[in-house]
Amino acid sequence: HARSAVEKGIKFLKTKEEVPNGKPYWLVWVTIDRREEGPYYAGVTACEMTVDRSIRRGYKSLPEHVNFMDKSMKRKIVVSHMDDVSKKVL
Repeated sequence: HARSAVEKGIKFLKTKEEVPNGKPYWLVWVTIDRREEGPYYAGVTACEMTVDRSIRRGYKSLPEHVNFMDKSMKRKIVVSHMDDVSKKVL
C-alpha cells in the first residue's frame, strides 16, 4: 500500500484532538476474489482518518488500518462503523 494523494505530504499525529479542523476521510480496503462467474468483492473494510491540508497534519491509527486491511484480506465485510452518508457513497 502506497500513500494516497490525500495522505501525501501529511505528517500524522498521535491523537485526533491535535487536528481539530481536519476533514474526515475514509480509507477503504477492498479485496477482490474470483469464482467461476467472475470477479467479486470478497472483503471490504473502512478506516477513518482526518486531514488538515492547511497545516499539513492529520490523524490516523496505523494499528487500526493494519487490522482492517487484514480483515478485508480474510474476506470480511466491516463497514458498520461508517456513517450513513459515507456508506451510501461507498
